[in-house]
Amino acid sequence: MARMTTESYEKYLTRGLESISDKLSVKVYKLCPYDTNPIFTRGEDLRVQIRWEKSKILLEFFVDKSFWYVSNKVKEDKLYMRSIADHKLKMFEDAIIRNENEIKVIAEGSYSLEDHKLTEQENRSLTGNKTRRRKRKKV
Repeated sequence: MARMTTESYEKYLTRGLESISDKLSVKVYKLCPYDTNPIFTRGEDLRVQIRWEKSKILLEFFVDKSFWYVSNKVKEDKLYMRSIADHKLKMFEDAIIRNENEIKVIAEGSYSLEDHKLTEQENRSLTGNKTRRRKRKKV
């Protein structure tokens, strides 16, 4: 993200995820089960989930409430917040598989046996058919 604005971590991350894909969304929880995550402090921390199509959880992390909601006006704070957010955004950008229309095909391979001009015996060995031998008649 090029322009340095005073957006909060929440706005910056959601805007970045929307630019990657419209199926990515952010869900924020104020509570967390203590037995699975004892480091979570109720009232100070937030549990953030990044989801695909609002049902599949791709990433879950904890963040301080003030870091998540407060806009960043100090340049060092902006750079720190964006380095963390850009790392997550880059991870999702690399993970998404684009449509076939957007992919440029350089060379296409062929698996047709006729294209390789193999002998009949080679074709049979590739396809798993045994070569046919003539049986000798017993005299």
